[in-house]
Amino acid sequence: MDISLFADIKPTWETVAFDEGIDRIPSSSKKYNLNYQNPLDKKGVVCFSLDYRRFLCYTPVNDTCAIVENIYDLEMLSEVLHCRVSYLYCAPDNVRSIIRYFLYAMVIGESLVFRKFSLKITYARIDDDTYKCTSFPVREVCRYVYGEYGLILEKPDKSYAFLAPDKLPSDDAYDILADAGHGEIYGLYTDIVKRVKLRHKEDILHTLRGMEGSLHRLGFELFKSLYAKADEHYDSEGDIPETIRRELDKRKHRPNKAVRLDKDLMAVSAIRRNKPPERDEEIRIYFDSKRTYCFAKNPVTDEWHAEDIYKAVLSKRQMREMTVDKDLFDGTCMEKHTGLAAKICDAHSNRLGLGILIAISRFLCAEQAAKAHTDLFDVILENIYDGRIVDEERSLPEVFGITGRQIKYLDRDIVPNDLQLFGECMRSDDFIEHFPDVKKRIFAVSFFLDRRLRWDREDELTGEEIFEAAQTLNSIERADSDKRRRMMDEYRDYLLMHEDYLRFLAETDQSIPLAREIRAFGMMPVNMKPSRIHDYHSKMIRISGLIKQADRIAKYTALIKQRKTEEARDWEYTDGRYSIVMPESAEEIIEEGRRLSHCVGTSGYIEAMAAKRCTILFLRDNKRITKPLITIEVRGGAIRQCYGERDTYNTDENIRDFIQDYAAAHDLRIDAVIFSETNK
Repeated sequence: MDISLFADIKPTWETVAFDEGIDRIPSSSKKYNLNYQNPLDKKGVVCFSLDYRRFLCYTPVNDTCAIVENIYDLEMLSEVLHCRVSYLYCAPDNVRSIIRYFLYAMVIGESLVFRKFSLKITYARIDDDTYKCTSFPVREVCRYVYGEYGLILEKPDKSYAFLAPDKLPSDDAYDILADAGHGEIYGLYTDIVKRVKLRHKEDILHTLRGMEGSLHRLGFELFKSLYAKADEHYDSEGDIPETIRRELDKRKHRPNKAVRLDKDLMAVSAIRRNKPPERDEEIRIYFDSKRTYCFAKNPVTDEWHAEDIYKAVLSKRQMREMTVDKDLFDGTCMEKHTGLAAKICDAHSNRLGLGILIAISRFLCAEQAAKAHTDLFDVILENIYDGRIVDEERSLPEVFGITGRQIKYLDRDIVPNDLQLFGECMRSDDFIEHFPDVKKRIFAVSFFLDRRLRWDREDELTGEEIFEAAQTLNSIERADSDKRRRMMDEYRDYLLMHEDYLRFLAETDQSIPLAREIRAFGMMPVNMKPSRIHDYHSKMIRISGLIKQADRIAKYTALIKQRKTEEARDWEYTDGRYSIVMPESAEEIIEEGRRLSHCVGTSGYIEAMAAKRCTILFLRDNKRITKPLITIEVRGGAIRQCYGERDTYNTDENIRDFIQDYAAAHDLRIDAVIFSETNK
C-alpha cells in the first residue's frame, strides 16, 4: 500500500538518531526520560572452563556475579550466554567472534520502540582451561515502532514500511527485557500507560493486567503477540450487520451530521483531532434497534476499524459534547432515547448531546436515571465518561448497591464520584454491620469516599476509623442539610488530626513541656454530639499546631518558596480593590490559620501545597494588604474551600464578584460557598 501521509508522523530517528550513543543505549545526551537503566551500559562478561562444569557469569543488569555449575551440554550453555553456542571456543589458540542481535525496548515520544542492535561477542583465552566472553553493541539495525496508527519498521537510511501485525517476523534476537528486573520492566510499563499512543492500547493493557507475572514477560515476542491479537479482534468483528459494512465502504458523510438511513438504522459522522499526525480522523457511529456500533478511519491508511464506543467518543470531550438534530430520530428505533436525552439536555432545544444520547441508549443505568429525571444522572454520566461504568446491563440499583425502593434515599450532594467504590462499600459486610440503616450507610460511605475521590487524596480515613466514629456520623446524618456539609468537613479534619494526636501521646515522653501543654486540653474523643464538633475541632487545631509546627516550617518552606517564584504570575491577581496573593513560606500559611482561627496551617494543607497537590491562596483588601481576610484552596481545577475567620462564609457581595471574576480568568470551577447572607 502506498502511504502518502508518513511525513506527518514524526519519525523516531528525528528524536533519537540511529546508532546515537552506541556505547550507552540510549544516549544520555538526549532530553527524554527513561525510567530504567540500560542493562548493557557495561559489557557483559562470562568466564567458563572447557569441561562445561563451572562458569562465572557477570550479569550487567544488577552488577553481580553468579556461579553456575553442572552444565553438561551446549543447550544449557547457550542459555547462560544468551546466544547459540557451538564448539567455536574449543580452538584454544585463537580468538573467535560471532555477530548476533539484541532488542532494546524504550519509549520515544508517544511511541513504544523496540530497537534492534547487532551485538559482537568475543571469546578470549585467559589460561589453559578458561576463556573470557565479552559482548558489546556494534550498530543499530532497525526499529519496530508501535504507534497510534499502526506498526512501522524504520531503517538507518530513514526508509520505512508499515507492517501488518501478523506479518511481523519472529525475531530470535536476544531481548534484554529477559534479564531486566521488575523495576526496569515496571518503568517501561508505566511509560506505556502514561505516554504511549497505541492502537488498541486498552485491550493490550487489559490483557497484560490479567496475565500472572505479565510484567516479567513484557518483551518483544509477547507484545507482538498481544498487538496482533488485538488488531485481529478489531478487524474481524463478526456481528457487524452487512448493511453497515456496505455503507462504510460506499458512502461518504458530511462531518458532524446525523443521517437517517431507515427507521432502524441511524448514522452520525464526527471528526476527531489527533496529534500526531495533525490529521482529522473520521468517526462514524451507527444506531440500530439492537446496539451501537462505532468505527474510526485511520488517517494514514484510510482503512476503517471497529472501535469501542467508549474509547472513540465518551472519553473524548470534543466528541461527546458534539450535538445532533433531534428531529432526525423521530419515528426511528432511537426515538425513545432521544426523548430522554432531550429531558436531560434541554427540553426546549432541538439539539442533543451525542455523549448523553450514546450513554442513554447503551447503558441501562443511564436510561433508568434519565427516566427518573434525577440529579443522579450527572453522576452516572461522569462515571461512564471516566470509564468506571463499563457493564451496559447493570441497573441503577446494582450500580449503587441498594434496592430499587432505596434509590429515593440518594442525594446528589452526598454521592461521591466513583460509583464502583460506592457500590462495593454499600454491599460491604462491615459497613452493613456498623450502619444497618440504609440512609445512614449511604451517608457514612459518602463521608468515607468523598474527599478521597474528589481531591485524589491518599492520606484519608480508613474503614476502621469510620466504624469507630459511627455514633457521631449517625447523628450528623440527622442534622439539617445546610449545616451537614460544614459539620462533615470539620469532623473529617478532626479525625485526621486525631490520628496524629494519638500517635504523639504514644511516642512522646509525657514529661516534656509540650506533652504537658497538650494534655491540658483534656481528652479528645472520637464520638461526640454534633453540637460539640466545632469546639473539639478548634482545640485539635491548636494541638496539631503544637505537634507539627516546629519541624514542618523548615521542611516545606523551601518548596513553597520555589512555587511562589515559579507560579506567582499564574496565580496572583488584583482588580484594584482586592488581591489574590500566593504565600511564599510555610510560616505564612501557619500564620494565616492562626490569625483566622481555621485549619489551613494544619491537617496536611502545608504538605499538599509543597507537593503541588493543592494551591493555598490569600484574599486581601488592598487597603490592608497584610491583614488576613479570606483563605482559598484550589485543587483539581476548582476552588474547593473559601473561608474567613473561624471558618465563616463570606457575606460581602463585592468579594463574591471578585472571586467569580478570578475563577473565570483562571478557568477554575467553583465548588465552594463563596457568598452567604449569614456567615454560618
